Amino acid sequence: MGRDQARLLRNVAVKIDQIRITISEICNNKIKYEEFQKGNNQTTTKEEEEKERAQLLHKLRRNVEEEDVVGFVRDSKLIIKRLLEGGLPRNVVSIIGMGGLGKTTLARMVYNNNEVKQRFRCCAWV
Repeated sequence: MGRDQARLLRNVAVKIDQIRITISEICNNKIKYEEFQKGNNQTTTKEEEEKERAQLLHKLRRNVEEEDVVGFVRDSKLIIKRLLEGGLPRNVVSIIGMGGLGKTTLARMVYNNNEVKQRFRCCAWV
């Protein structure tokens, strides 16, 4: 077995470990959510119940890290390059497409990029 193949197998093993950790986090969050559902007071109104559920899901939601995202490297680099180059400040960058394509994930990647944060005094994404 060559060095490159050994390195590749090591990288695969590391990714598998990361996936196992993620699955474990998901299982733990599922258990917490089920316990919350069982302990939910039946006297609460539907509106209160929805608000509590939304708050819990927000807490349980795992933030997407750059290393977890696959397939957006080229797109994020292109948007970041356009934001950072040129003398005119950008007011708005639109990311458009059909639902489920990953627009929010792409926006989050660009927004959380260190170069972008350092370049602009104020940033927001909606």
